[in-house]
Amino acid sequence: MSTSKKTLFPLIGVVPIVLTPFNDDGSIDFASLEREVEHGIKDGVAGFIVPAVASEVNKLTEDERKQLTVRVISQVKGRVPVVIGASHPDAKQSRGLAEYGMAQGAAGILCSVPIPIIDDKVKVKAYLHEVAKARMTMLMV
Repeated sequence: MSTSKKTLFPLIGVVPIVLTPFNDDGSIDFASLEREVEHGIKDGVAGFIVPAVASEVNKLTEDERKQLTVRVISQVKGRVPVVIGASHPDAKQSRGLAEYGMAQGAAGILCSVPIPIIDDKVKVKAYLHEVAKARMTMLMV
């Protein structure tokens, strides 16, 4: 059991999941993504989560997920926190996505437990321990 003191993550307000806009050919529409992020900042969001379910994360390749991570974090430039979605059925893949997000400047990581193991406490604990090896500031589950 950890003896470290837990603190409240300083994220209060509306924190939307960034929607992934697509071009007609299925590629990411980065111009629309930029407008979406700027509009959110102008409207006063407290942060962003990207990618996650509303980002059509299951339709994105790992490279596209990383592109979204880099684009949003670099565009935001620290104006609001960006939480990176690192959900993946494989815990080591999730850890890799979390490490990548943190290396890019993410404020924290969002990771969902895979549905096939959700009722197995031992497997859930092992999964989350693997993801947590990424040493993120905050892990949202």
